[in-house]
Amino acid sequence: MRVIRCVVLVSVVCVGWVLTGPAWSQEGGGTETPVREASAEAAVSPAAAAGGEAPAPPRRAPREIRNREFDDREKIVLLLSAHCDAPTKEDLLATSMNAEQYIKSVLDDETVLDSVRMRALEALAFFSTPENVASLREILHGSVNLGNPMMLAAAIRAYAKVAGEVAASEIEPFLTHENDQVRLVAIASLKRCPGPAALDILKHRYGEETNRFFQVRLRQAIDGHCKGPAVCEE
Repeated sequence: MRVIRCVVLVSVVCVGWVLTGPAWSQEGGGTETPVREASAEAAVSPAAAAGGEAPAPPRRAPREIRNREFDDREKIVLLLSAHCDAPTKEDLLATSMNAEQYIKSVLDDETVLDSVRMRALEALAFFSTPENVASLREILHGSVNLGNPMMLAAAIRAYAKVAGEVAASEIEPFLTHENDQVRLVAIASLKRCPGPAALDILKHRYGEETNRFFQVRLRQAIDGHCKGPAVCEE
């Protein structure tokens, strides 16, 4: 009976160790330490261990603003680069009496953004000097790489404003341009171009046009064609 009791007692002790042993470990000095709790503590993030707050991101060094003076060309480029407000003629001339020259230099510079070069084309419409009229005519003939049709459309509008009646014959070829926006601008520009030549060109094109959309635009241009410079400027 004693032997049986000893065997049973040993079995109970072994089973108890199997069930509870993995949850405990012996560290130096004989102190029992809960293994699972230690593992949980090891899984705590450094931020939590430091008090539960994430470390602040590094601050950027303040940017130094160099308030240097601009030359006249740089001033003109800044005006043309304005996101919302296109400069007026007064703005440009108040910046530099050589504004026209600087605007042309911006237009010739293919490293400048197309949006700024387009503003330059629009600004050239403020100057009706013979040199500017000749420059815009050469641009229509391809003297400057405009890059996209919208810039060509801007050049057509500018030339029509400064050249007057003589613009009609130069704009006529663009009535059959491969780009529809260019064709549309050519019609509108001839509508505002004074003199009988522009009106005759519109009527001639209307008789040959097969596209319904452009037929309507041409008819409107013919009916609303200005009869003189004063009307065309409205």
